[in-house]
Amino acid sequence: MDNAQTPETQSHHTMCVIPFTNLSKTQKSATIEHIMSTTTKLSSRFLSSKFMLVADFNDLDTSPLTLLFPLKRLVEFPTRGKNKLDLVFTDMEEYASGCEQQPPILNNEHCAISLTPAG
Repeated sequence: MDNAQTPETQSHHTMCVIPFTNLSKTQKSATIEHIMSTTTKLSSRFLSSKFMLVADFNDLDTSPLTLLFPLKRLVEFPTRGKNKLDLVFTDMEEYASGCEQQPPILNNEHCAISLTPAG
């Protein structure tokens, strides 16, 4: 008997980077729906999927993401002025346990974020 794993049983780690700015109310709703739909499809197809969603979420309502998926929000500090805009959500806490604020890169108004390795 062949012990090779099929794509559906292999462990998969998925990172979705979603840059966007200045979305209309309709676009914001569609964006969250798209993220949720894509994440649902991936987790259904690849049962051992892990996710890290990284984006400038601005004022998007991210609560549907954390209600539907067991994602932990890692960024708990302001990333632009006093606002928490750039967020990291993950269920890969075995790899990343938190984030640290870093100075902005070049002339960017947003601070940089470094992941804190777990363990």
